[in-house]
Amino acid sequence: MLTAEDLKLRETGIGASEAAAILELDPYKGALDVWLRKRTPNRGPLIAANDAGPAAAMGHAIEPVIRRIYTERTGIDVHETATTRHADWPFVLATADGLGERSGLEIKVVGMHMAHHWGEAGDPEGIPDYVLSQVAQNMAVYDRDRLDVAALVGGTDLRLWTVERDADLEVAILEADVDFWERY
Repeated sequence: MLTAEDLKLRETGIGASEAAAILELDPYKGALDVWLRKRTPNRGPLIAANDAGPAAAMGHAIEPVIRRIYTERTGIDVHETATTRHADWPFVLATADGLGERSGLEIKVVGMHMAHHWGEAGDPEGIPDYVLSQVAQNMAVYDRDRLDVAALVGGTDLRLWTVERDADLEVAILEADVDFWERY
């Protein structure tokens, strides 16, 4: 769950969940939505970062339960983490839902209206592009070789995927982040 400090930090950079909006992959947000939430040299954010709504609030509330079930199923122990800056580009940010020694975890709570975006567990094509961009940015920021995705679909179906680091995808996302940040 994002703390008040995390939310304040996110005003100063591009969070991994915002990469999809910049790339126009997010089904609900675009680059303008990201820009409105950022602090610039001349003004503060025009929209508060914590206005995610009740669905996001519910998702954040049950993340600890999903993290525990993930650890039970996989044997991989992960811990919560704070928002972190990329080593080379301090405006590129990530807040993984869990970090292990060389891996990470992204948790998604998927309602029935979004379930059609998700495929079968383990199927490499089963993760939507808007989530893959977030995963890739998380791996870049935390320097992880892999990141697992745990998606609770429809309230009872927990699906797991492992995503291996993809250097080409990572570069494309980081280039888009740099272009957006420098341009706007």
